[in-house]
Amino acid sequence: MRCALCQKTKKLCKSHIISELFYKPLYDSRHRFRSIHSSTAKVSRHQKGFKEPLLCDNCEQKLSTYEKYVGQILLKQYPKILKKRIGDIVHFGIDYKKSRLFYLSILWRMSIATHKYFQKFSIAKYNETLRNLINTNNPGNPNEFGCVVSALLIDGSFKRDWFLDPQLSRLRGDSVCWVVFGGLLYILFITFNHNPSVITQAFIQKNNSWLIAIDDARRLHFIDRRFRSAQKILNKNP
Repeated sequence: MRCALCQKTKKLCKSHIISELFYKPLYDSRHRFRSIHSSTAKVSRHQKGFKEPLLCDNCEQKLSTYEKYVGQILLKQYPKILKKRIGDIVHFGIDYKKSRLFYLSILWRMSIATHKYFQKFSIAKYNETLRNLINTNNPGNPNEFGCVVSALLIDGSFKRDWFLDPQLSRLRGDSVCWVVFGGLLYILFITFNHNPSVITQAFIQKNNSWLIAIDDARRLHFIDRRFRSAQKILNKNP
């Protein structure tokens, strides 16, 4: 079969769409986590993060390098986040190329994935642009698919053990994807034509700096609505 990234005919791995590193906080004592299907409200249990045949071993290892690097950097920020309040900002250093290719690869994989968790999300118009950037190890410019990250507090507490599937939305006229994993909200700008330039200060910078804003999940209505709905369903299916 053909690798989705390098396009070469090779044996494919069962590739995670979002790195297994971010699923770890979800697992119970029996190494299971629960998911809720957004259309049917059906609760399912899983023993591994969502994956499908997608990449050859070489490409899998390449993307895994970015995932491990960014995962370790973010892990170091969690103690800082726990000490912060809503409205605070955590600044940290991070490799521009590795971190950009990390989240560009997740955006691309979410868009091309056929797994039911991601089946409602697609930015097909940009799939080839993203693939070329990732395949050639080109992180692009900061404003090209820029990403804003927020740590979400729920009733004052930061929790790493929840995901929300990717959604397309509009923000001041621009197309954005928002997705939650590891307790962090990622807002990825598919286009950036109408938003104020001040937003770019929250993107990863070429001087190897990034930031995480501390926000209230209850204040973000599109997050709070999904979270409350999920809580009701899970309470009925302990």
